[in-house]
Amino acid sequence: MKTPDLSNVPTPDLIREFTELAIKQSYAETKGEQQKLNRLLFLMSAVVSELKARNSRDHLAVLFEHPVPFVRMQAARSAYNAIPDKARPVLEALRARKLQPEALWSGMTLTAHDRGWAVKE
Repeated sequence: MKTPDLSNVPTPDLIREFTELAIKQSYAETKGEQQKLNRLLFLMSAVVSELKARNSRDHLAVLFEHPVPFVRMQAARSAYNAIPDKARPVLEALRARKLQPEALWSGMTLTAHDRGWAVKE
């Protein structure tokens, strides 16, 4: 799969795209559509890479109160290295709710950072 060129996409549009991808991922995860989920994760990775290149991952903080838990989780996971003090409470709250799959993904992210397994940027 070819990585899309997002260099000319305005940051607010990238945040909207991130949100749409996370919602689609939530549905794919719920339905057990692993191949679709993998494709969506690949596309989200491209969006996050572009935000990182712009030093703009902190813009994902606007999604920390999104009504869809999967969107909050993906935003906090993607922004953790840029704004850990804001992202960590979101992940902790999702883990504490024990709503799956968000609790599992959030817990794995927190464990990876706490144990030094996560890539520091």
